[in-house]
Amino acid sequence: MRKLLFLLALTASLPLFGQHTTAAEEEALGLQPAFGGSWYQPFKMISADCKPRGGRFRVKGGPDLRYGDDMVVWTARATDRVQVRGAGIVFAGFGITAPEFGWNDFEGVDVSGKIILALVNDPGYYDEKMFRGRNMTYYGRWLYKFEEARRRGAAGSLVIHNTGAASYGWHVCVNGHIEGNLALFDEATANSGELAVKGWLHEDACKRLLEAVGLSYEEAFSRAMPSIMALRTMPPEWPPCCSPPRLPANCRRIAGPALVFENGTQLVDPSRPNKYPYSEVYHKPTDEYHPDWDLTGTLANVNLLISLALSVANTPTPPAWLK
Repeated sequence: MRKLLFLLALTASLPLFGQHTTAAEEEALGLQPAFGGSWYQPFKMISADCKPRGGRFRVKGGPDLRYGDDMVVWTARATDRVQVRGAGIVFAGFGITAPEFGWNDFEGVDVSGKIILALVNDPGYYDEKMFRGRNMTYYGRWLYKFEEARRRGAAGSLVIHNTGAASYGWHVCVNGHIEGNLALFDEATANSGELAVKGWLHEDACKRLLEAVGLSYEEAFSRAMPSIMALRTMPPEWPPCCSPPRLPANCRRIAGPALVFENGTQLVDPSRPNKYPYSEVYHKPTDEYHPDWDLTGTLANVNLLISLALSVANTPTPPAWLK
């Protein structure tokens, strides 16, 4: 059974040829397909391209925000237009509710119908005695910020970008969401329960917003544990161009420990340095393979990761969090 789960986990991320190979492996094990005679679970998705009218996000009493330069937004709602008028903007610290860490940025605050601004990452990035220190928890992920905002009844959520805390530059936010924002599609609701607005806010743009109400970014940050401060805004309408649903079924996320490979600090062989110009090409059109790259280390990492994954998949007791 553990091997089966491992094979199924691989299926979703492999290219078409790999999927067929995995299906053949499952069949050879004597397993039966679970999805109406198919090895593949069908599901529907939408893809949304969104842009505010006029390319600007208008804030009453504050500076206009330029799309692409100051912020990038999208929606998971299956509609040709999203309207959010007169919603207040709430600076909500890290936007986290984590009872196991004794943390609640929303205590005593109602953010229903408002747009939340939340710092990327979690407090541990700035104070290693908090949360898990520099080992970012799921609470630090931008996806969590959106999920918590939705649970709180917010109209939207903008994650404040900081290159160090996010571990990537602003261009990654823009290039990753300027178009083709995919989301699972609920045919019964057309995703009406999703946030109207999801997005990233440039740190400099956040500073201008705060200054417009007489608060410096440094002061807001120092109060972000926790800090709540509201602005008034008049967001525009914008028409996301949503492609029709593609495929049919439900998916669910199962939480558990995860292992992430990070770059090392010491070269195994100093005469063979890494030639990948990360800061110049990562998530840019120039990010292409070059034949002079030495992928020996990459191959070693892949072999180690596969070996570890197989060991975990075939272990009777699944991984668990340390107490």
